[in-house]
Amino acid sequence: MQKKLGILGGMGPMATVDFMRRIVVKSPATCDQEHIPMIISNNPTTPDRTTCILHQGADPIDVLLKDLDNLKQAGATKVVIPCNTAHHWLEKLSNRGVEFISIIDSVLNAAQEKKMQRIGIMATDATIKINLYRQGILDRGLEPLQPDEQGQAQVMEGILAVKAGNIAKGRELMAPIFDQLIADGADGVILGCTEIPLAFDDFSEQKKQRALDSLDLLAEQCVNYYYYQA
Repeated sequence: MQKKLGILGGMGPMATVDFMRRIVVKSPATCDQEHIPMIISNNPTTPDRTTCILHQGADPIDVLLKDLDNLKQAGATKVVIPCNTAHHWLEKLSNRGVEFISIIDSVLNAAQEKKMQRIGIMATDATIKINLYRQGILDRGLEPLQPDEQGQAQVMEGILAVKAGNIAKGRELMAPIFDQLIADGADGVILGCTEIPLAFDDFSEQKKQRALDSLDLLAEQCVNYYYYQA
C-alpha cells in the first residue's frame, strides 16, 4: 500500500500551508515523483479550539471527525494535525481507526534528544490551561517553565496578530517572551502554537538552536515516516 499523509488542517490556514512547505523542503526527493503524497483538509471553519476550552464555545470535534473521515476515505495512511491545541481531542480522533503522528510527542522527544532539562512553553491560553505540554514535560522528568500572566497575555495577543495576518506585530509581541524564558534558565523553548514559528522566521542561528519549533519537528517526523519507516 502506498503511504499517503493526511493533514487535518486549517487551524489556521497559513500554518497549514507553511507546514506543507516545510515537509517539501525537508524531503530528500530529487524529482516530483519522489515527494510525499499529501491529502489536505484545510478547513478554517473548524470552531476555535481556545474558545471551546476556555469559554464553553462551540466544540470542534464534529467538524474534526468529519474532516478526518474524509481523509481516511481518500486513502490517508497516517494523519497529522498542524495545530497544537487541537491535540486536546486526539484521543477521540484516534478512535476512528487512523494512526496519528503527534505534534506533542514530536516536540518532547526532540527536547529529550537534545538533552534539554528546563523547557519553556509558548502556546495558546488553552494549551497552557489543559497542561498539554506541561504534563508531558513532567512525565519525562523535565522541568517546565511558563511565562508570567502578563507574558502569557502577550503571547496570546501575538498569536492572534499572526492569525490576522500581522506577522510583524506578532513577532514584536512574542520575541521578548522567548528571550525572557531563556533568561529565566530555559534550555529550550517550545513554540507550541503553529502560528508562533511564522513570526520567528528571522531567528538567528543561536536562537534556532534553543527553539523547539512544533511545525518543524512535526514536519521532520512526517518525512521520517514516509521515507525511513517500513
